[in-house]
Amino acid sequence: MKKTILGFLVASSLMMTSCLEDIATDLVGTYPFNELYEIDQTGAFEESRTLSVADVTDEIDFDGEVKSVGVNSVKILVTVNSGNTAESVDLFANITSGGISYDLFTKTVDLTSFTVGQEQEFILNPELNPAAVTLFTLKVKEIINGTFDVNEQFTISVGGDTNPGNSTIKATVRLMIDSECVYTTN
Repeated sequence: MKKTILGFLVASSLMMTSCLEDIATDLVGTYPFNELYEIDQTGAFEESRTLSVADVTDEIDFDGEVKSVGVNSVKILVTVNSGNTAESVDLFANITSGGISYDLFTKTVDLTSFTVGQEQEFILNPELNPAAVTLFTLKVKEIINGTFDVNEQFTISVGGDTNPGNSTIKATVRLMIDSECVYTTN
C-alpha cells in the first residue's frame, strides 16, 4: 500500500511539473524611446527620426511574444543653446506610420527663464493624444512580434515654431517615451 501511494505521489509530481512547463507566463519588459533632436532654425522647424526594426528590437530587455504595450510616461528635456533669440516655442511631437499621422502632444515652452546650457524637464502625460499613443504602441508591438510591414515607415518627429516668428531657436530637445510591454514566454 505504501509503495502504491508513494508511486502515485511521484507520478503526480512528474505530471504536474511537465504541465507547468507548458503554461505561458506573463512578464513585463520595457521599450525606452530616447531621441535627441538638435535644433538651430529661424521660425518653424521639424526634425524626424525613422525607426527601423533593429532600432526597436535592440532596445528591448526581453524575449517573447508581446500581448500589449502601454506608455508609462512621455517627457521632453529642453536645453537652450548660445545664440537662441526665441522667447518661446510652440513644440509638438508627431507619430507617423502607414500613412497615418497624429500629434502626440503640443506644448508652448517659455524660454525666457532658461539659462544657456540648463536642461529643463516637462512631463507630458496629461497632454497626450490617445490616438498617437495607440499608433505608437501598436507599431512597437508589431515590430517586436515580427508582424510590422517593413515597407511601412515608423517615424517620430519633433517640431514647432518660434515666438516671435522670425526669431532663431538654438536648442536641444530630448524626447523620451517610456513604455511597458506585457509579453508571454513558454
